[in-house]
Amino acid sequence: GTSVVTGETIHLQIPATEYCLVETSRDGLPEIVVVNSSLKSFAHCEIFPWFLSILIEARDLAEMGMPTAEESEVLNSLGDHLEGKVLETLTSTGATNVLFVARLTWNGQRQLIYQAHDPQPVNATLRAFLATEPAERTWEYHVKEDFSWQQATVFLRLVS
Repeated sequence: GTSVVTGETIHLQIPATEYCLVETSRDGLPEIVVVNSSLKSFAHCEIFPWFLSILIEARDLAEMGMPTAEESEVLNSLGDHLEGKVLETLTSTGATNVLFVARLTWNGQRQLIYQAHDPQPVNATLRAFLATEPAERTWEYHVKEDFSWQQATVFLRLVS
């Protein structure tokens, strides 16, 4: 794909997503993380400087803050739908706008983590979704600048 940065067109190869499952724990609770391990050595972080987090509240929990099997299906369905919307957004030049970083389940929550080139189409897409489509679970999202990928690195470090 291509991305525009300060008037220059940069041609870069987006690595194919490689899913790596990591079972860990945080604050004494189990955490299941799926990480895009292909981003561990991604050299163009500055082109995707916006950290995007989508947080979905789980309703039906089993032990230690983990969702029941039925709840996991609901979280997977909503998460996949939101992810599809986010990953469909493109840059102004029609190039890849968002990279999948990680998906985690911990303490009654499902969190989806991405890095974006341009937050505007992501904002517009998620706001429209919030306004028009009733969701099965409460969810929210946050976008913030993170040129050095500090937030994403926390998850990328989980894979060797």
